[in-house]
Amino acid sequence: MAAIVAGCAEAAPSTVFDAGDLDLGSFDVVSTGEVGARDSGTDVAVDAPTGTDVRSDDAPADAGVVDVPVVDGSTVDAAVVDASVTDSPDAGSVDVAPVDAGALDSGSVSDVPADVRADVPAVDVPVVVDVVAVDAPGSDAVATDVAAADAASPRGTPVIDGVIGADWPAGALSETNTVVSTWNPALNALSSIRVAWDATRLYLGIRGTVEATNAILVFIDRDYVAGSTATGVTSIASLTDGVGSLDNAVSCNVTEMPVGFGVDMVWGTRGMQTKAAADLIDNVGLRNVSCSGCAGNFNWVAGDVVACVGGATPACEVSIPWTALYGGAAPPVPSLGLFVRITNMDGSDLSNNQCLPQQASGDAPTVARRVLAFMP
Repeated sequence: MAAIVAGCAEAAPSTVFDAGDLDLGSFDVVSTGEVGARDSGTDVAVDAPTGTDVRSDDAPADAGVVDVPVVDGSTVDAAVVDASVTDSPDAGSVDVAPVDAGALDSGSVSDVPADVRADVPAVDVPVVVDVVAVDAPGSDAVATDVAAADAASPRGTPVIDGVIGADWPAGALSETNTVVSTWNPALNALSSIRVAWDATRLYLGIRGTVEATNAILVFIDRDYVAGSTATGVTSIASLTDGVGSLDNAVSCNVTEMPVGFGVDMVWGTRGMQTKAAADLIDNVGLRNVSCSGCAGNFNWVAGDVVACVGGATPACEVSIPWTALYGGAAPPVPSLGLFVRITNMDGSDLSNNQCLPQQASGDAPTVARRVLAFMP
């Protein structure tokens, strides 16, 4: 007779081949009195209760509920119900759980490590990107996530080189202007703006140009809610900073904006000038016009990167850190609005009709009834 397991009763005959290391005969089964720490089911058709059956050859990935002795690679162990939350193969090289119709369950090209989906499809089809249920466009910080839900998202990180091309996300927000400029269209015109963002920066892509004495200005409300009480500057004509090339142009005579729109920051460039992030330059950059005492002396804010180019497709690309725009971290769900104008060197002449978004027919350049509003 073969020896019996310490603390266990002698085995009784059964009808299942014994795959364990205690061979009591051609057919046997260990009685339910076995005691141990874990259950692998390597030699019984129906396991003893969890925690009361153990073998030295227990497979660590066993589900421990109902075991069927099916050959899994080199190991005789496969569960009817695969309880592993990470969908990793059961001990062997091939996952043969009956509910698993595919080859290897981790065969997705980019499978999320903690895959919490139920593994119930009849066919396990590899996917390009496996998106978890909590993936939302507004809070998605993974730059490489190209799931269908994000296909038209404005999230992206365009290269700031003055060329608005394929590096911009397909879903970037945009507004256009088709009105012919009243100031030499070849030298002073706006045709479109694109807006995108990522976790750290806001991106603006402006197709258009101005001659050396004029400026492109983007007026930004960093907490815009239509119809609410505005917190920024509600009459740009009240700005009086005339010292500095760009500052002088910002102090222009825009007198009407939508209810709830108050200008906090203005980005601009005189004569298509460019700058690096650390630069504080007289004729290009970001200005805080709403801080205490700033109406007559704008606060120059570093951090924005600007690239403007001329030629057949003139444009300016800008990236602005959220920390520069908000003076710290952006709110959890920021709400912004903006509009674009061309002004002359000191903001005194707004007879140019170039606007983004394009305004209604007949609106004077001093009016900004339409703004581009968005929530990153």
